[in-house]
Amino acid sequence: MPGHGKAGKCWRVSAPGSDAKARMTNKLGRVRGISMKLDHAICAGSPFCLPNSLVSTKLRCGAKIHMSGDCVATNSKDKLRGPSLADRARDKLRAAILEGELKAGEKINIERVAAKFGISRTPIREALKALETEGLVQIQTNRGAMVEPQAWQEIEHRFRIRSLLEGYAAELACERRDSELIAFLQENCVLAKKECHSQTVTASRARRIAELNRAFHRAIWRGAGSLTLARFLDALDLPQSFSDSFYQDKNARDVVLQQHEAILAAFIIGDAQKARSCMERHIQVSVTLLASAADDHIGDLCC
Repeated sequence: MPGHGKAGKCWRVSAPGSDAKARMTNKLGRVRGISMKLDHAICAGSPFCLPNSLVSTKLRCGAKIHMSGDCVATNSKDKLRGPSLADRARDKLRAAILEGELKAGEKINIERVAAKFGISRTPIREALKALETEGLVQIQTNRGAMVEPQAWQEIEHRFRIRSLLEGYAAELACERRDSELIAFLQENCVLAKKECHSQTVTASRARRIAELNRAFHRAIWRGAGSLTLARFLDALDLPQSFSDSFYQDKNARDVVLQQHEAILAAFIIGDAQKARSCMERHIQVSVTLLASAADDHIGDLCC
């Protein structure tokens, strides 16, 4: 929770550019401790509290300063902080689209999203541009942004492509007969089975299963020995921010675990073609599971 100024009010600070920031920090530098904190607030787009007596100074420096009640609630799970605000906003918006919080064809209100996330509009715009390249968002001149009406189809295409690439990665990795990789996959499956067969799968346990799932796949990417292939697969991957609910479904857990064990069995016997076909089928089945739930709630592209 940030501190308060003399009047106990919280101000969100953003500057239009480095020159304005320099002017602001120079003018306020004589106030002990404020310059450094203000500089951090501007760079991070985070809330910053100042006495009302300094507000007029800030405005003359060219910065935009506005009092906002949502700035005080810095512990809210919707608030974003850190150096990669645009990336994190992109991930949260992508999750909102996939989970159905933002519907296909729905207009995206940039100011409302910025207020919800507790950041300025600039990283939101950057996030929307990134999502446009993924086929999830349309940005129309003078009309703003909207969710791509065919967003789910784009995600399905994305994972059909991933199934081919990751099948190839599994083949390459299996051919290398790396004992350390096989041992890692074995341990991963043992841990996942233990988590999946627990009597109660809480949100935290589902999160752990999702982490194990991701580790299983990324180990195979690395094991393929191709940086280019790993980069393509990483670009096709989706963040884990919306995976928990998927793994709270018993059928989804059982399917993922069984298919991971089939992939592992192919690695153990050194059958590269079987490893490839099992991986391709695994990705495709996962997409089918998600497509069946798309109209209700999309929890995660589990692979």
